[in-house]
Amino acid sequence: MSVIESKKSSISISLDNKESKAALLNSLEKNLSSNFSVCRICHANNVPGENLISPCRCKGSLAYVHLSCLETWINESFRLTCELCGFRYRSIQTRRYTICESLKVWLLHPRNKVHMQADVVIAFLLTLVTIGLATVCFIGMEYFIIEGNQAGVSKKWIKASIYMFLALVIAGYVSSIYLLFKNQFVPWYNWWKATVDVRLAQTSSNTRQNIEFVT
Repeated sequence: MSVIESKKSSISISLDNKESKAALLNSLEKNLSSNFSVCRICHANNVPGENLISPCRCKGSLAYVHLSCLETWINESFRLTCELCGFRYRSIQTRRYTICESLKVWLLHPRNKVHMQADVVIAFLLTLVTIGLATVCFIGMEYFIIEGNQAGVSKKWIKASIYMFLALVIAGYVSSIYLLFKNQFVPWYNWWKATVDVRLAQTSSNTRQNIEFVT
């Protein structure tokens, strides 16, 4: 019996040694990964107050990144998916500018400023031409009626022709102003709508399932 008990104790000791070795190896691997893993964006490891995270399905040395680095990359690249594994990040998007701020930023851009100035000049010239034509029609209506009567055209038809001409001029003016406004509004609105600040959603379930912190 003593021989059997001694064998059992030796087997249990060896098993305990194997388990302790496995635990030791796992801890060493974790320590090595934390010491030698670097952010794949900034290529740094020790950033005060920020740990490395693994937010996607990438493995190996490319798996780790700083949260601030990743958010900066997302905002600059306008991509919500990992460029390597295609994982889609859960994000929260907020407007970067208010309407007034976006108009100020948009108009301060040199290219947009030049386009705006050109459209304002065109709108001003169109307004002058339209006012001039309307003034000529109203002031010279009596003259046109007299000349028309001498040519055998009735007063009624002359007035109808003048009013129709004015309607066409006003319609052309309104259409031109609308197109100029649309040419400025649509690009600004699309830019303002697309210009957002993206932050990764950090819920408790996300932290457990999708984000692995390296300490």
